[in-house]
Amino acid sequence: MCLLITNYFHMKVTAIIPDELINEAKVLSHARSITETMIIALNSYVAFEKLKAMGNSINTSPLQFKYMAEEIRELNRSVFV
Repeated sequence: MCLLITNYFHMKVTAIIPDELINEAKVLSHARSITETMIIALNSYVAFEKLKAMGNSINTSPLQFKYMAEEIRELNRSVFV
């Protein structure tokens, strides 16, 4: 037996946002309601900011690779022989 319990917390918000902006966001997001539009917009914004932070992190501390491409090819060839 599998029991899945999910807690959703909702926040009711009053915001003064221009109708043009809401309507444009609704069209671009293909949302059915203003609430769905705002959820899509906020999720997109959060994802964008996380990606930007990750990019900044890589800029300050670049990735370092243990193997070069040729070494990986040879390693793969030896494993799949």
